Amino acid sequence: MAAASGDDLRAAIWKGLGEGKIVQVPVDPRYTCTTDQSQHCWVAYNEFLRCAKSKGFNADVCKTIRNHATSTCPSFWRNEFKEQREGHKFTGFEYEVQEEEEVEEDDDDDDEEDEE
Repeated sequence: MAAASGDDLRAAIWKGLGEGKIVQVPVDPRYTCTTDQSQHCWVAYNEFLRCAKSKGFNADVCKTIRNHATSTCPSFWRNEFKEQREGHKFTGFEYEVQEEEEVEEDDDDDDEEDEE
């Protein structure tokens, strides 16, 4: 049996999300727990941008992908990506910063632990 390509996996995920069969983004076999998760973050973030541009920032299917990107990428990376997008220096998927993203900045403190 031949291994599925990235496009096949992406199509299956989008189909499952559209039908409401997937509530959590499934494990991507390209990124195991022993690999550097920065590539996983980059792909998840760009998949969200692609979804948001095609279906709308607050589309239900995009919310699931956004949650995946949020859980995969630390807040300081997401903020850096956003700043790069604002300055038109982001090398990933092109998508203008939306007003809704400004509200999310207040909630991004969850990655920082309080040291006592």
